[in-house]
Amino acid sequence: MSRTIILKQRPDGAPQTGDFKIISEEQPPIKSGEILLKAKYVSVDPYLRGRMRDEESYIEPFKINNPIASTVIAEVLKVKIISLAKWIF
Repeated sequence: MSRTIILKQRPDGAPQTGDFKIISEEQPPIKSGEILLKAKYVSVDPYLRGRMRDEESYIEPFKINNPIASTVIAEVLKVKIISLAKWIF
């Protein structure tokens, strides 16, 4: 099962639960050239609040009804990239 956090609307002040939507869906099988990861830790940096606002910045704001991007530490579950497979253990 794969879960994605979607920005439903731009927060007015501090972000609230209603500003987001969590989508759960079956994970399709990975294809050649892909890696399947399981997020263990997700970064929730202060700069993410800036990306939730639609204003000029050094980085593009999040788009409404699209996933929120962040940095993660992840466990590698499957690898379908031959050149990487020998480095994953």
